[in-house]
Formats: sequence, C-alpha cells, structure tokens
Amino acid sequence: MPAAFTLPAAGGLLLLVGAVAAVIHPPVAVVVTSCAVVCGAVCLVTPPAGCAAIAVLGWWTATAFSAAPYGELRLGGTASVRGLVSCVGAAVAATGIGILVRRRNAATRRTLDDVDDRRRSGFGGAVPPARVALAIGVAAIALPGLTAALAADRQHLSLTDDLLFFLSLVVAIAVIGGFWPAVVAAVASSLLVNWYFTPPLHTFTIGEPDNLIALLLFVVVAISVSSVVHLA
Repeated sequence: MPAAFTLPAAGGLLLLVGAVAAVIHPPVAVVVTSCAVVCGAVCLVTPPAGCAAIAVLGWWTATAFSAAPYGELRLGGTASVRGLVSCVGAAVAATGIGILVRRRNAATRRTLDDVDDRRRSGFGGAVPPARVALAIGVAAIALPGLTAALAADRQHLSLTDDLLFFLSLVVAIAVIGGFWPAVVAAVASSLLVNWYFTPPLHTFTIGEPDNLIALLLFVVVAISVSSVVHLA
C-alpha cells in the first residue's frame, strides 16, 4: 500500500496503544510488544521509505507509555532502549519480508494488468521532480527561519501556537512537493519543536505529558493532512 495511506494508519494505531496503556497501566513488556506489533504489521505493506518514520513513532510511543508517569518522553531509560530495539527490529524484519514477497510475486506474475495496476498505484508521478526539489529547498530555508522567529517571541506564544505555525508550513510544503517532502518536514518540525519549545529546552526529553501528546498528534495530523493534499 502507498505510504500516503499506511503512515497515517500507523500513527493512529500507535496513539490508540498509548491511550489504552495510559488508562489500564499494563506491564512494560505489553506496551513495547504492542508497539512492535503495530510497526511490524504496517511495515509489511508499506514501501521501505515509510518504515523508518513508523519505527520512530513506535519507539516514541513505547518510550512514553511503558511506565509511569505516562505520557513523558524519557530517552535513555530501560523502556526507551527496549522500545527502540523492538520497534526498529520489527520494522526492519517486516520490511525485509515485504520486499522478498513483492519480488517473488513480481518474478512469478508479470502480466500487462499487473504493470498497469502498479502504474496506477504510484503516487510520485503527479509531482514533477522540480517541484519536489523546490519543496525540499523551501523546507530547508523556512523551517529554521520559522524556528528562529518563534523562539524570539517565545514569551507571547504557547506550544499550540507554535505547532499550528509548523503545521501550516508542512501543508504548504505538501502543496508544493507532494507527500514525501511533507513527511520529512513534519518529522523535522517535531524535532525542532521538541528541542526549542518543550521543557526541558534543548533536549529531546519531554517533561510534561500534555506536550508529548500534542507533539505526537502534530506528527500524525501533519502526515495525514499531507496525504490528503498529495492524493488530491
């Protein structure tokens, strides 16, 4: 399946895992395993380029909801390491299996109908390479510029304001260059917001559960909106 469908689906499933974990407080192993299962299942049917983002989202979710206090991103702990190994391992294994299965199917079934189906399912052909390059250039310039502007006016803006500014920029990049530049911009935006606007500042640790949930929702919504814009 195209990543424009599977990435939003993976984000939604992982958020559901986190929400359930925050309510019922299961053991760490259950949360880590659930995130790994989601990553592996979705990566089986996702193009390899999208599996890295899924693995990162799975790792964040496993780290944040494996142990109390729930909803905090505390990198470097035991739960974080277990989540990283499990989610990345599941994603890599599923990606490898998916590639082998697709190659086998392609080798044993080559008909004109299959070729037409693959051509119709492609999502990159509608966006010229020049527009993709332009979108990447816009992201490389606009993301640091927006970060600097928001950081300079930090005392007058909330995290919600910052996320909405970044979301608007991600959507604009999707309009210019399609899905993949927007995914890169969404991930980069989440890291910039994490580093510069969520306490403790200048670390990738998030100390307040509400901020982590807002950041995860931002990534899922940004990717989902970019998918809709790209398909349109």
